[in-house]
Amino acid sequence: RKSFIGRLLAKPGGDPLPVEDRLEGSLAVACRAAEAGVDVVRVHDAAETVRALEVYSSIHGDRPPRYSPPRGGGE
Repeated sequence: RKSFIGRLLAKPGGDPLPVEDRLEGSLAVACRAAEAGVDVVRVHDAAETVRALEVYSSIHGDRPPRYSPPRGGGE
């Protein structure tokens, strides 16, 4: 949902994508972070991110990511 994702996904010369249209960009960033060895990512769409990381890990033969629910118990 970060603004840089909205700018990256904008059409040339266009406005940044609205927050609700940035999920794919957020998932790509999470996968790249995992590839770089990042242990923790903070996300809004936890279930979708876990599924994307599971697919990514399966493709690359890595162990599946660990998931810790957000503090406060909600998703």
